[in-house]
Amino acid sequence: MAKTKNKEINDEINKSKIESNSKNENKESNEIDNNKKFEVHYLENKNKNFFVRILIVLLGSAISALAMNLFAENAGLLPAGFTGLSKLIQRILHTYFNISVPFFPINMIFNIIPAILAFHFLGRNFVILSIISVMTSSLLMDVFPTFHITNDIFLSTVLGAAMHAFGYILIYNIDASGGGMDFITMIISNKRNVSILNYVMILNFIILAVSAFFFSLEAALYSVVFQFISTQVLNHGYLRYQRKTCFIVTDEIQPIADDLMRLTHHGITVTKGIGCYTNQEQYLLYMVVSRKDVRNIRRYLQKKSPKAFLNVTDSEQLSGNFYVDPID
Repeated sequence: MAKTKNKEINDEINKSKIESNSKNENKESNEIDNNKKFEVHYLENKNKNFFVRILIVLLGSAISALAMNLFAENAGLLPAGFTGLSKLIQRILHTYFNISVPFFPINMIFNIIPAILAFHFLGRNFVILSIISVMTSSLLMDVFPTFHITNDIFLSTVLGAAMHAFGYILIYNIDASGGGMDFITMIISNKRNVSILNYVMILNFIILAVSAFFFSLEAALYSVVFQFISTQVLNHGYLRYQRKTCFIVTDEIQPIADDLMRLTHHGITVTKGIGCYTNQEQYLLYMVVSRKDVRNIRRYLQKKSPKAFLNVTDSEQLSGNFYVDPID
């Protein structure tokens, strides 16, 4: 029975493809134009304007730098990664050796080798945008004045972490990074297909332990809270490694299935069934996609198949071959 049912579904899919192809076999040139329009309209994440991405990187870097000078600096807090390490070295030099060194050169030294590795393993545009991010945020942290907003260290921790993370959400979601440890962990993430944000924790704990020894244990502990809040906000706002399961109920397979596979670069499993309310044959299209694909799928269905029913759920755990867009 299962083989017969699968054969029926395959026959329906093939029949639908044949019908779709027969309707358009005399319109090949128009089909090419339509495909181009389709890709331009829906694959917006693939064709981002590089200049716009630079502007977003500059904005995100300015926000994160402002968060450091408004909240973190006065409270003695340290952010994650090489930024925190550079800040720690700057403070040690100033406090114990009376040597004032700008933040910019210290942070750039730590970013040289990771940037070279990133050029080798990651996309050129990604590395260029990330270097712009590092240079901008490092420079602005030296240029922006340090404001004293509040004496409440907890308030400074929460607001500073949220603001700092928001700046990096803007940067990450246009396929760039904050440089430094992000370069290294992004290389690992691409190989293993996991989120980059938890890899930096080991280095962070070492930095905070040194900070607690030389300065304040309280500030080091609040830095843990600062980094935890930043990580949670980033994990929520960073879309690249978030998975969603889509269930689409429709009365036709094609061209929906082919269009969605081309739109998302993910496969689809088709199940044939009966709608109990209408008592009519329906098809259930099952696919797992990245969170950023969901909006494009919804827009496509609203335009091409407005009667289709879409249900989206979280995919907590995933194993197997899942395509991740390469970093450009």
